[in-house]
Amino acid sequence: MNKNKFDIFFAASPLHLICVNEYRRIKGIENFKLILLLHKENKHALKQMYQTLEILDFKKYHIFWIPKNNLIRFLNELILIFKLKLNNLKNNYRFLIIDFRNTFMRSLRRFFKYSEFILIDDGFYTIVAYDKFISKNIFLPNSSYRYTRGVITKFL
Repeated sequence: MNKNKFDIFFAASPLHLICVNEYRRIKGIENFKLILLLHKENKHALKQMYQTLEILDFKKYHIFWIPKNNLIRFLNELILIFKLKLNNLKNNYRFLIIDFRNTFMRSLRRFFKYSEFILIDDGFYTIVAYDKFISKNIFLPNSSYRYTRGVITKFL
């Protein structure tokens, strides 16, 4: 374990929280930043997240509320990336990311090139992503950015 790394863990579901907890426990990581990616509209999911946080005894976490509007979401994600960069100018992070297909998670790879990334995912796509992209050091698959929206997203 590299003690000079600053750990940032993302979670958007109770299963992600369980994976974060297991990883943190196995690696003996006590100091970390947990960022929850949540939607205000889904009250049932929020209740499940808060119950899981309580059961796993997570006391400190930050909530990133995901806006409905994609442009506002994109700008908020850029602000979050900027804040992370300011907190650790050496970019010596270890990120636990939750979805390889998520544009924000991919952006982290671009903005923090020298950081360590660990993918946790609650689906089979983790294996597909590793075989098709991660093992070949591809972190921005062009096939995801074919159409107008994708071209704009990739440009931004």
